[in-house]
Amino acid sequence: MSLLRLTGDLTIGVLDMFHYSRQGNPVITCEAGRVPVIMENTIENHEGCWVWTARTRGGYGAVYLFGEDTLVHRMSYEAFVGPIPEGLHIRHRCHNKRCCNPLHLEPGTDYDNWLDMLVDGHTRLIEQDGSDNIMSKLTEKQVYEIREKYKTGKFLTKELAEQYGVARRVIERTISGVAYSCYTEVPPYDWRDLDVDIFMNRLTRKGRQTIRKLLADGYTQAEVVAMTNFTGKMVYNVSANKHKD
Repeated sequence: MSLLRLTGDLTIGVLDMFHYSRQGNPVITCEAGRVPVIMENTIENHEGCWVWTARTRGGYGAVYLFGEDTLVHRMSYEAFVGPIPEGLHIRHRCHNKRCCNPLHLEPGTDYDNWLDMLVDGHTRLIEQDGSDNIMSKLTEKQVYEIREKYKTGKFLTKELAEQYGVARRVIERTISGVAYSCYTEVPPYDWRDLDVDIFMNRLTRKGRQTIRKLLADGYTQAEVVAMTNFTGKMVYNVSANKHKD
């Protein structure tokens, strides 16, 4: 835990500073309550992020401040650093929307914010934090087990989802590295190289080879769609050479 976090850990008179609504949402009633509510409703992960564990809005931590719905990272910047310059956003240098560590926050323009969103499209929260994230469904050990099991070719993603009690999409994202990319001891697999026809609703290389063979054998695109589980768009894109192996 960082020194900054310790120095902000106020415990005297907390009940007079904020309380919780019937739904369990923090409600701040005075200026002095901003720091205590952050301390009580965050956990610090291995990246140094103070991850907000209470209510969120649009993926960001949210709190009621004097009756107004307020984003926690903006409130944190004001509480620890100072006023936000007029017209500027508060950006997350860590690209973790629920982080409110002031050391990870900085003001930025609309253009800076747009660039951050581009990065965030490739850096998701679970990718950064793995099982340290409270939203994580799998442990590090389970991630490796799933990748190893799927590699044997003896398990379907549906079966693995049932075994580990998660959604099939979680399994697919774990195998392909869209999620839990921080775990590399058993590396994720490029979904395009997987020995299946369709993975994550996208064509693997085997799938494209299958379509090309059927078309070469004289089947029409409509017949290929009827014979397989490929969509018309998939078949058309392969026939038009829009995919590169």
